[in-house]
Order: sequence, then structure tokens, then C-alpha cells
Amino acid sequence: GGSYPEDFLEFAISFALITCFGIIYPPLCLFAFIAHCVEYRLLLHRFVNITCRPWPYTADGIGRWAGVVQAISNLSVVINVGLLIFFQDPIRQWNLKDQMIAVVVLEHVLFALKLVANAIIDHVPVDVKAIDLFNARVSVEIKANQDLALPR
Repeated sequence: GGSYPEDFLEFAISFALITCFGIIYPPLCLFAFIAHCVEYRLLLHRFVNITCRPWPYTADGIGRWAGVVQAISNLSVVINVGLLIFFQDPIRQWNLKDQMIAVVVLEHVLFALKLVANAIIDHVPVDVKAIDLFNARVSVEIKANQDLALPR
């Protein structure tokens, strides 16, 4: 159903635009949310009615795209700090030395907050852990009962 690289690329571009430049015009985030809701309904229609259900392949996350999203989020910290310090009043009225100190301090604070958030938030959802536990129990039961007739 569709081109996965193109779908992820479109997501990465819109994610970059919102995270890097959402500070300039905050209502942009609302417009992007509405546009994504419409787009995903269209993708749903494409998957269900046009290309039908794609063959399910197992995957461990989003693969290389996780690095792209991480790089975009790191870049957005730098861009947002620069936009805030150099283009927002009253900070842009400061002298250049104070602005550069503010950039370095604010970037370090935001990167530290990102590290804390990554340490606190579990990367495996609770429902996925529950499914893995259930699958492990069933697997143990199947292995323990080798004479168990499995449907083919």
C-alpha cells in the first residue's frame, strides 16, 4: 500500500517544519494537525479501498527513520533557540556577547531536558510489553506440551 519511504519522508519534512519553525507562528501547529488528520484519512482510504490490506511484515520500530527524527529534533533545538534569541523582543536588543551566552546556556538547558525526558519515558509501550509477555507464556506452554496438536 503505497511507498513507505515517500510516506516517511513526507512525515519527516512536516515534522521538521513544525518543530523548527512552529515558534514563529504557533497557529501553524493547528493547521498542520488538521492537514495531517485529512491526509491520514486519505491514506486510510488508499490502504483499505485501493491497494487493499498490505502484507504485514515485522519491523523493529521505524528503522533508520528514527535517526532522521532524532537529528531533526536536535536541529530544531538549535533553530528555535536562535530564532528566540536573535528575533524576539526584548532579547534581540541585547548586545551580541549576551545573546551568544544566552544561546549556549539555553541550548544546553534544552538538550539536558531532552536527555531527562528520554531517560524518563519508556520507549516500549505498556501494551506491547503485555503482548510480549503473553506471547512468551504461550510459547513456553507450547514447548512444554510437545504433543499438543497445533492447527495448520
